[in-house]
Amino acid sequence: MTTLKSTASTLIITIALLICSCSKSDSGSGGGGGGTTTASISALVCPSASFSAAATVNVPFLATGTVPYTGGNAVAYAAGVSIASTGVTGLTATLQAGTLANGTGSLTYSVSGTPTTSGTAVFSVTFGGQTCSVSLTVNPAAGPTSPSIAALSCASGSFSAAATSGTVYTGTATVPYSGGNGIAYPSGAAINSTGVTGLTATLQSGTLTNATGNLTYNISGIPSAAGTATFPISFGGQNCSLTLAVTSSTPTLPSVYNKIYGATSITFDGTWVTIKCNALPDHTSAYYPASNPLHANFSGTTFGGGTFAQNPNSISTQNITLKIPVNPVVAATHAATPMGVMGVALNGVPLFNQYAAGGSPLTGEINSFDQWWGHPQMSGMYHYHVEPLYLTTVKSTKWGIMGFLLDGFPVYGPKEENGVDATGLDVYHGHTHATVDYPSGIYHYHFSTAAPYLNGNGFYGTAGTVTQ
Repeated sequence: MTTLKSTASTLIITIALLICSCSKSDSGSGGGGGGTTTASISALVCPSASFSAAATVNVPFLATGTVPYTGGNAVAYAAGVSIASTGVTGLTATLQAGTLANGTGSLTYSVSGTPTTSGTAVFSVTFGGQTCSVSLTVNPAAGPTSPSIAALSCASGSFSAAATSGTVYTGTATVPYSGGNGIAYPSGAAINSTGVTGLTATLQSGTLTNATGNLTYNISGIPSAAGTATFPISFGGQNCSLTLAVTSSTPTLPSVYNKIYGATSITFDGTWVTIKCNALPDHTSAYYPASNPLHANFSGTTFGGGTFAQNPNSISTQNITLKIPVNPVVAATHAATPMGVMGVALNGVPLFNQYAAGGSPLTGEINSFDQWWGHPQMSGMYHYHVEPLYLTTVKSTKWGIMGFLLDGFPVYGPKEENGVDATGLDVYHGHTHATVDYPSGIYHYHFSTAAPYLNGNGFYGTAGTVTQ
């Protein structure tokens, strides 16, 4: 009896263990021998999706989107990658990590960005083997949506740099406005300049103030010529013309040199004034050939009170080029003036120093000065050693500018502007003070009735060159 009871107990325990083992085996079975690890659903219900906030064009957006599903399998899932919106762009939706319900539930997405336009932003959602499209309505902005202003003031526009013809230009222009409405605006299309062509103006993007402010334009290009470049500006319902002055790439010759009316040409490179002349006086002379309309016989008293004695030479055309500094400076070492051309008078006649040929005193030649106090040398070059009487009495005055020496300093008549004789002249026969032509003052030479007549111990400044 005891043996039978023991056998029955052993059998019951064995059956129990077998039942337990089968139960554990069933609980770990996925119907195919493995555990369930992938989240899956039966359907996504995108038409029922909802968002935690409303979206407005051009306004930063941050919210959550909820997308219902059915048939969840109770498995956990990781956060997803960003899904960019289509239709209305500028937004992204990113799945938040979570665990599926065992049946129906909702997926949660983080949605952020700035919608670029009003309309519908669409997100293509894929999850657990299901796909659908979630739509978010983007509302128009409240109030005005287009930038507008009350007035543009091109007349008060300014530029960051000066423009020169033929030179690459890069700068900015600032155009004031009033009555802005606080709306952002994009960069504009290039505006071609008129008048002076070759430049463009392009509006930089920005945001209007709610009152006065400035529009900024990028200006670039190569201006085709000197003059005025005009840009027709149109913005926010207003129009005006913005102008930029373009200077010449060729330096401007100081106006005082325009008084040299007898030059055949005058050019300027910014440093040197180049004067070409033919040395033919524009007045009568006994030294012109008899066939020349300006020939006029002369007899009587000449410069210094002597009786005119004509030399055997005749006036002939020359080819003289003087190159003088536009900004003369005092020389460290004062060079002697040459025997020959040392300057030029306003009528294109050369100026010579106080010596006759060979460096001898001028007194032996003074009586050969004609009715206007000049004469020709052997090659026929007419010139003045002393006051050019035609200039001081016919073309100008005794105190007017008469010309320039090679060092660039001007030459004036024997008088000051108040009509008195020039005084206080230094050893170079000049002094410094303001003149009509140089109101800020300049060193200048004076003619005089006594030696050295024009120049004393050499050039005051550093001389240029002369060729002939």
